[in-house]
Amino acid sequence: MSVRTRTYQLFIATSLLVTGLVLSGCTAYPVYRDTRSRSYEPAARAQQQRAPEQQQTHPTTTTGEVLTGFASYYGPKFVGRPTANGEIFDPRQMTCAHRTLPFNTMLRVTLISSGKSVVVRVNDRGPYAKDRIIDLSEAAAEKIGLKAVGVGYVQAEILEGDGE
Repeated sequence: MSVRTRTYQLFIATSLLVTGLVLSGCTAYPVYRDTRSRSYEPAARAQQQRAPEQQQTHPTTTTGEVLTGFASYYGPKFVGRPTANGEIFDPRQMTCAHRTLPFNTMLRVTLISSGKSVVVRVNDRGPYAKDRIIDLSEAAAEKIGLKAVGVGYVQAEILEGDGE
């Protein structure tokens, strides 16, 4: 085999390889997902798409009922995003997330270790950490001293339930 034939074969092989690589990048579907500009569905449509167990409310919501367990607070990544009831999350408001209590239920949340309490309104679903019963806004967590420790044992008393 001559040098010229070998060079020609190498040129053809390289050309085919480069063409294949270029064409493989021209797929019908993107291989990545751009998360820089998120658009959010209207709250009503998002609510319809939730699993049935997330739509159910607390079956025995009564004024004076006391819930106990661990609480945490929302981090900065949720600021400006819609909550489950359609409001835009504002960490300066006295709000919270609970898995099943109806939206607009008012709770008095007391951090057991500090004895401090705050009144908050349920406007979101969560927390999604298995051992927690409530997620507080940053302002509410700050007021009772939860922000400094991150997670704490709380008592949440139902003050009034407005329903969804």
